Amino acid sequence: MKKLAVAVMAGAMAAAALTGWTAAAASRRLDASFASVALGARFHYEVYLPRGYAGGTMHYPVVYVLHGLPSHGAAYTTLGFVERATDTLSRRAIVVVPQAARAGESDPEYLDGGPGDRWETAIVSELTRVVDPRFRTIRSRTGR
Repeated sequence: MKKLAVAVMAGAMAAAALTGWTAAAASRRLDASFASVALGARFHYEVYLPRGYAGGTMHYPVVYVLHGLPSHGAAYTTLGFVERATDTLSRRAIVVVPQAARAGESDPEYLDGGPGDRWETAIVSELTRVVDPRFRTIRSRTGR
């Protein structure tokens, strides 16, 4: 059993080394939410901060990543490959991955569907107004 645990740990460490995914990178991922008027509910999103964010004062562009459709209410938490890819680029950015469906409902395709179901408004208007003051973003269209 001990040999199996060691083999599993070695495999996990090798995978992290190959992909560049480390505990330090995982610690830069934040799960957050806010009260959305457009959705009439909590709106969840993940933020991935670039290397050096915690110790600096630099402002960063923001990449908003929409998961592929159709999907489920927690799909926004499964896009770690985007974070790993971002870490390999020379230009650093904040990555924001919004929720795009709620548990038990059909995929809204990022459209406004009426009261309490206005996903486009939640993402385009509300989310940017929440992210910009909370993080050191470039607060303009050219920074998105």
